[in-house]
Amino acid sequence: MIIGGAAIGAMIIGKFDKAAKGPAYKKDDYIVLLSVQYQIFKMAHSKGVLTLETNIENPDDSDLFNRLPSFHNNHHAAEFVCD
Repeated sequence: MIIGGAAIGAMIIGKFDKAAKGPAYKKDDYIVLLSVQYQIFKMAHSKGVLTLETNIENPDDSDLFNRLPSFHNNHHAAEFVCD
C-alpha cells in the first residue's frame, strides 16, 4: 500500500507541476505556423508543387522558411512541416 500510495502521489505531483508551467506554445507560435502553411500553399498554387521540394529538402537554405526566423529556429515546427 505504501508503494502504491507513493506512486499515486508522485503522479499527482507530476500533473500539478505540468499544469503550473502552462502550455509549451503560445498564440504567436501558432500564428507563425499558420503563416508558413499559407505561404507554402500559395507557392504550391502559383508555381506548382515541384517548387516546394527544394524548400522542404533543405529548410536551412530555403528563403521560404528564412522569412520567419522564429519558425526557422524552432526545430520541432520545422520538422513537423518538412515531414
